[in-house]
Amino acid sequence: MIQRAGNEIREYLQMLKYEPVDYHGDENRIKLRAEPGFTLLKDSYFPYWSTEQDSILSTSQGFILVYTDDTMTLLSYRKPPINTVVTIISMISLATVVIVLAIGVIKGKQRT
Repeated sequence: MIQRAGNEIREYLQMLKYEPVDYHGDENRIKLRAEPGFTLLKDSYFPYWSTEQDSILSTSQGFILVYTDDTMTLLSYRKPPINTVVTIISMISLATVVIVLAIGVIKGKQRT
């Protein structure tokens, strides 16, 4: 069944134009230089990727699909501020638990 589906879409896949693009990325930004249209980036998709003018979609393989009307696109990865707040609260909670457990162990040793 999979082979049959592959055979049926083969003619459409052959109509697509495949070419490498100029891709420069770091931890929080990707600078993409490509022809206008759809570009598949073999980089992991996360919902916090954004551009100012173009569309970003997730593919079934977890990659990034960008539609652009321009030859230069800048993708930015920005986590919402709530993520930082939640991380700080989690770290404080973990530190509190460790301190309380350490105090309990120390007091337990002093009793015996």
